Amino acid sequence: MAIALAIVVLSPTGVGMRARYTHGGPMAPAPSGPAHPPNVLVFITDDQDVGTWSAMPRTRRLVIDEGIRFRNAYVSNPSCCPSRATILTGDWSHTTGVYTNHGYGGGTRAFRRTGNESRTLATYLDASYETALFGKYLNGYSAEANRIGQRAYVPPGWDEWQAFYGMNGSYYHYRLNVDGHLRTYGAGPEDYSTDVLGERLRDWLDPSDGLGRDPTEPFFAYFAAFSPHGPADASPAYDDDHRFSHLPAYRSPAANERDVSDKPTYIRDLPPMHPLGRAGLVDQWRREHQSLYSYDRQIGMTLRLLRQEHELHNTLVIVMSDNGEEGGEHRWRYKLVPYQRSIRVPMAIRFDRLLPRRGVVDRTDMVANADLFPTITALSLGRRWQPPQPVDGLSLRDVLSGKQQGPLRRSMVLENGYYSRGDKQAVPSYCGLLTRRWKYVVYSPTPRDPGLVSPPEEDELYDLRHDPYELRNVVASRREVAARLRKRLTIVCSPTPPGWSVAW
Repeated sequence: MAIALAIVVLSPTGVGMRARYTHGGPMAPAPSGPAHPPNVLVFITDDQDVGTWSAMPRTRRLVIDEGIRFRNAYVSNPSCCPSRATILTGDWSHTTGVYTNHGYGGGTRAFRRTGNESRTLATYLDASYETALFGKYLNGYSAEANRIGQRAYVPPGWDEWQAFYGMNGSYYHYRLNVDGHLRTYGAGPEDYSTDVLGERLRDWLDPSDGLGRDPTEPFFAYFAAFSPHGPADASPAYDDDHRFSHLPAYRSPAANERDVSDKPTYIRDLPPMHPLGRAGLVDQWRREHQSLYSYDRQIGMTLRLLRQEHELHNTLVIVMSDNGEEGGEHRWRYKLVPYQRSIRVPMAIRFDRLLPRRGVVDRTDMVANADLFPTITALSLGRRWQPPQPVDGLSLRDVLSGKQQGPLRRSMVLENGYYSRGDKQAVPSYCGLLTRRWKYVVYSPTPRDPGLVSPPEEDELYDLRHDPYELRNVVASRREVAARLRKRLTIVCSPTPPGWSVAW
């Protein structure tokens, strides 16, 4: 069955006529879903830290205050491309084969090579939904498009495609692939990408002028602006870069940790942070809030539009970050690592049709990025619909309705492949298991960078109930706990990341 794609012939202002054409590819038969399937609107932030909801007042008022805030939301692999691959498919890295942002085991290339593009939310929903992506797809998207000889490649399943065309996203000096046509943006205030993408999303959502989506079908819109990814620029059109001037600095007992002798080699090799580096973290924290405020404006404007169109009540709204980022905890400044600040993320859901009551609802269930796929398909395609192969995520349908009895999950896997960062400290391959109380991680020596891990392996065990900042690695004193978690880890971390050499 052909996949319908939309072509936009743009005027200089980005408004134009739409025409349809077909793009060959297999499609699943139209599912028999709910009688009135909901719209689905997913907002993905880029590197947003836990503790930053204060920068998003509209999201707090329109999503959190009217829905559910998840206090214990996690990503299995704290890196942009692996996490987004998990969101789109419901599967962990060891199932998608996407472990990093680049190279043979990462980026768009790995996602396509392992056949993931034929089993995304877009391909399954496209038979009965209008599907659209705005913003960041996967790292290395343009490189993969050029490698396969399709310069403006549009993946299957997407009716509307307005994606960053590059190795990553950007705030300025970027290109968008707009349904197969490349459009270039500069460095002016009007080019700020979060604002541009928000306006484009609303143009598509508004069917009143005949140029937007088909109003006879429900929609699935995936919005992934670059905010607040570094350099965390904010909208100049609204002077957002002057906000939060008196924001208190982020503080953590783990920041610039004095004694890292119990940490793995790659962390022990890090020197204490210089005062200038610590000052830079203060500026980074403020800029993240400013950039998030700009993103929040686009969320607010979009939800107000849906309210005006009388669509908000029937729209599942999800806001989630692809990963967090360490702000100097354990001397680390970046993501990738299995520490709490990298893997724990903000997440909130609003769905008026299903939620039992209004007002802020805080849930402490352990939920994950993999859960978005089964949740969206369960609500849009019906409980009886099943993907051709089981997924790793769990549906949150009963959590949202208040019918969930007991914990949703008791544990989840953590995993990453060796990640080179040029002249900065690399991250070794690791597999870990996270429970509500414990975190156990095993690091594998890496032949490409043998100094990262002391052979034959290194491991960490943290009692998160008594040590939430992961200051005391208790693997030596709690060997019975480590052994029990390791036994489980050998099952759930399968296959192991590329280059893994640890003998279980």
